[in-house]
Amino acid sequence: MSSPKDGAAPAAAPGTDAPVPADKVALTFLLVSGARSDKWVFDPTTTLDQVRARLLAEWPAAWSQDASAPASPTQLRLLHRGRFLEPGSATLNDAHLPAGDTTVVHLIIKAVDVGDSANASEPAKSSSPMGAGADSRGPGCRCVIL
Repeated sequence: MSSPKDGAAPAAAPGTDAPVPADKVALTFLLVSGARSDKWVFDPTTTLDQVRARLLAEWPAAWSQDASAPASPTQLRLLHRGRFLEPGSATLNDAHLPAGDTTVVHLIIKAVDVGDSANASEPAKSSSPMGAGADSRGPGCRCVIL
């Protein structure tokens, strides 16, 4: 096991049903592919950004078969009870994740947008069938049916 990072407690041993301490939040991550993580234990004051950073730093090798590790923690999206947990300085406690219990959180890896690349400062080339000088509202056909 690796050492705790960013205020996180070490994860429970795989395959154990060790109880979660009452002052800790345990998370199990579920990938879109159906792959499930072991229990990861955090302090309730751990921020969501710290959780994402730890996920990236300790990306399980078993997950690499289903999904390659993202390039940055900003590509990781956490979904709990049908809502995205917003990135930032919000803590696990702020996200209403219960201490003393294990919570399943869906983990979605966001694809890198073309605008996120190093050439983001260059203007995007129009993919409009009407050419680069066409409407600046974005690509697509603007048909009017009478």
